[in-house]
Amino acid sequence: MGQFSVEISWVAGSVLSGNQQGVISEAKIRAMALVLYIAILLVVQGLFVDSGLRPNENAIWLYGGIASLLFGSRILNPYFTPPSGALINGVTALLTLVSAIPVVLPWTPEAYILGATIGFCASVALVSILLLTFRPPLGEEPSTVWRVFERAVIGLGSPNIIFGLLITSAVWLFHRDAPVEVFAILTTFIIITVFQPLEALTKYVMWFLERPKRINRADLIGSVAAYQSPGIVLVRQAEAQTITRGTPMVISDQHGPPQLGVALNYVGRDEGNLLRVLTTSLPKRLGALYDGSSIGSSGMAVSIAVTDEDKADIRVLQWIDRLCGIVDTETSPEYLQFEVINEANLAEGSLAEVRIGDHQRVIYQVVDGVTRDEVVQQKNKYGYARAKARKIGKWDDEGRRFRPVPWMPRMNAPVFLLENLDGGLADDCVGHFPATPYGVRLDPSECVTHNTAILGILGVGKSYLAIGLSKG
Repeated sequence: MGQFSVEISWVAGSVLSGNQQGVISEAKIRAMALVLYIAILLVVQGLFVDSGLRPNENAIWLYGGIASLLFGSRILNPYFTPPSGALINGVTALLTLVSAIPVVLPWTPEAYILGATIGFCASVALVSILLLTFRPPLGEEPSTVWRVFERAVIGLGSPNIIFGLLITSAVWLFHRDAPVEVFAILTTFIIITVFQPLEALTKYVMWFLERPKRINRADLIGSVAAYQSPGIVLVRQAEAQTITRGTPMVISDQHGPPQLGVALNYVGRDEGNLLRVLTTSLPKRLGALYDGSSIGSSGMAVSIAVTDEDKADIRVLQWIDRLCGIVDTETSPEYLQFEVINEANLAEGSLAEVRIGDHQRVIYQVVDGVTRDEVVQQKNKYGYARAKARKIGKWDDEGRRFRPVPWMPRMNAPVFLLENLDGGLADDCVGHFPATPYGVRLDPSECVTHNTAILGILGVGKSYLAIGLSKG
């Protein structure tokens, strides 16, 4: 009868997600199921048992059923039965059986059955008391004997066992001569314990509410083919269409929240075109609109509409026109290696910027480039250009100079061409980086490291030599 317990917490915990948790909570579901099960027990007692709802020995099974529902519903004993829970179950079963003692004649088979049931419940309660009394202090390893009895109490002291035994004994002692009562009680027992109708109904209703919505075929981009951590996903396109660079999408993941994806470029094909996508976290507004249930099955990429307000929170979308590549392997604190995605306006000497850490925008200057290729599948290859850039530093507007940044960007971080900046140069600048006001200063005093003297007597040509050295 322990399965009278309303064990639907796993149902609610697995199916209540997203917006539905705000509609109905897990505790409310357990409470409603508990009330309905108790009502069913009362109806069976009132309609099929001769004594009705009058408190006597014919209602012992009802008391046991209600106690099983209460203590086994995970409301009072959540998740498992500790020794204290076994003590409560044993004592409650003993109190329930007290009303049967005056009715059963001594030294009869009924008395032996009642005595065995009482003895079992008393043993569980007694062992539970001893376990609580001799529990080792916190941090001390319990003895083997203590662990053995604890394991026994956890198993035998559960409401499933204790109240199931109580109801079975009560049916045999007081209802075996009334087939209708036996049938009604046992049928209720079987339906609640085996079929669990309320749990099954709750699971079906919540599945119906949480079922994935059908994806519009026009919005479907494809399925996730591979994860290239950090921050890159390969999407296998569902249709033969061209996805332009910068197309926003939502990528669902069964192991985490949905992510925002931004299309980069095509990197080959296997069973379809492989689109490389840069991923980042979803802004709050988009995260509320595109949760797991609105996207559909996991591992899918679906195009979305992004407003200007959303773009303000997504740096890669703001600067998509300046995106020139992503950080590649062999990057060091001094040199940046990046795979070129967009070659427009990229040349030797160009300035690029990439984020190091959370807020530092560091500038590099392209100094070299090579071509590479990678095998996609079998003999399919993906060729690309890789640029090498030297770190200049982080520009300090107040000091009008570059500050050193002693680290390197993360793998697959986006690299952007530096936008053309207008501004005048300071008077003490001897040059500047192309299309920027970033000047290069020269302090003459710091350039003088040695002094030279010309020694000689009067009239040997010291001045003439000095003039010649200055011109030369």
